[in-house]
Amino acid sequence: MVYSAAYMLQRDLYSYRVNYSKGFRVPSIKELYYDFQSHPPPILGNPNLKSTTNNYYSLSVEKRTGNINSSIEIYYNDVIDMIGTNYVDSDNDGQDDIIMYNNFSQVDITGFNFHYELYSNKNEIKVVYNFTEPNSEDQSALELISKHSLRFRYSRQIIEDKLKLFFNAKYAGEKFIMYGADRLYLDDYFISDLMMSLNINQFLSLNFGCKNIFNYIDERRFLDDDYLKNILSSYDPGRRLFLNLKIKL
Repeated sequence: MVYSAAYMLQRDLYSYRVNYSKGFRVPSIKELYYDFQSHPPPILGNPNLKSTTNNYYSLSVEKRTGNINSSIEIYYNDVIDMIGTNYVDSDNDGQDDIIMYNNFSQVDITGFNFHYELYSNKNEIKVVYNFTEPNSEDQSALELISKHSLRFRYSRQIIEDKLKLFFNAKYAGEKFIMYGADRLYLDDYFISDLMMSLNINQFLSLNFGCKNIFNYIDERRFLDDDYLKNILSSYDPGRRLFLNLKIKL
């Protein structure tokens, strides 16, 4: 059974919410039966996986005015049998030689989210900040989780219903991956995009601009280790110009 309960109290411009929910997720086909032998190291599914359950508690406050919307949420998530991957010694020779999907018995995640939106004349600003603090005895359960992440979006209507400017930026804090029995830390990074959107007529629209303006790339993506190259090159391929023409019929 999956269930939830929530209570909301409204006072003037503020809304206060208390929430509890019970979650449930069965393993996917990939997590159960994946068999990627050519990957360095091989990645295998696990047909003995248990379903994941969790208890989620949150408290939030939201404020709305005519042109401003802001909210903050504090949460605690108690996850049981979380599904993830870790290194495994498949032939009992003392060396971890494959990656396998497994259950992590207990993972606790606490944190808070902050959301802010401003609408002013022809301008729109949106900011989302997340703080995440995971805790588990199994280090593999904490992989690729940044404590701090931030998204910023600015848009301006240059010509009403015709031309619009977008600037997007995202920040992700330091995180790590398990490389054998050791932690390999990945640097924090900041990536920004600039785009223009032009509505030519009711049938044609054009988007163009530059992604990753400051050309952030992780230099370690050229390492000889194929496993590390796959992870480090997944951030972003670097600065690039793009053009997208849409035709509606």
